[in-house]
Amino acid sequence: MNSKIFILGAGGHTRSLINLLEHYNYAIGGIYDDNFDIAKNEVINTYKVLGKLDELEQDILTVLSFGNAQKRKQLFLQLNNQVLETNLIHPKATIEKYFNSGSSNQIFANVYINSNVTIGSNNIINTGSILEHEVTIGSHNHVSVGSVICGRVTIENGWFI
Repeated sequence: MNSKIFILGAGGHTRSLINLLEHYNYAIGGIYDDNFDIAKNEVINTYKVLGKLDELEQDILTVLSFGNAQKRKQLFLQLNNQVLETNLIHPKATIEKYFNSGSSNQIFANVYINSNVTIGSNNIINTGSILEHEVTIGSHNHVSVGSVICGRVTIENGWFI
């Protein structure tokens, strides 16, 4: 498998995701998105848009950059072993004890996750969000910038908050 990571999706979230990947020195190979014209040689934060999603090679590792939960879920299930399993957690996020999570989550700067929080897989917990004590979040959700989820709340799968 290629040692570089390829980003799927080239919308606004991609810029934040690039910063998160660069914090951990991931080698980014480029970006794939159906809405960009590769003939225009488009570049996002120095990374070239290489093609459309149906042009992906079989042996590459990807990270999903779609804010739309259904699109992210579809690709997560379709690409299965090609999606980075590691949880990407910004160094400026605060995560308290007894946190449990699945895989392929993106947790951005200034997120606060209190005690006994559980999240599934393939979630975006965006900048400045707060997940209070005993929150349970399923999979394929997008907790958008600055959201506050109060204690003991349960969010199932595929929601945009």
